[in-house]
Amino acid sequence: MLPYMDLADGKISTATIIDDNTFEKQDFILVKLVIHLYNNKEWVLPTELITLPEPDYQLAMQAITLCRDQQFDEVVIPADQET
Repeated sequence: MLPYMDLADGKISTATIIDDNTFEKQDFILVKLVIHLYNNKEWVLPTELITLPEPDYQLAMQAITLCRDQQFDEVVIPADQET
């Protein structure tokens, strides 16, 4: 998703992601979840989530839990020099 993200400004070009739709079906479900958690402009149905392979399903559930608990408030994106 990096081509669609501006990490310095903390912005994601969500409309471009949907318009381009260059992802595999299962990846696109996760992408829609990212957009939903970012700005609520996409929806992911529970039936889409349960069709994900187990590792992706676990990742989706962790992301939902982090957002629900607002644990992203303390997340800091490291600068290129720190990575």
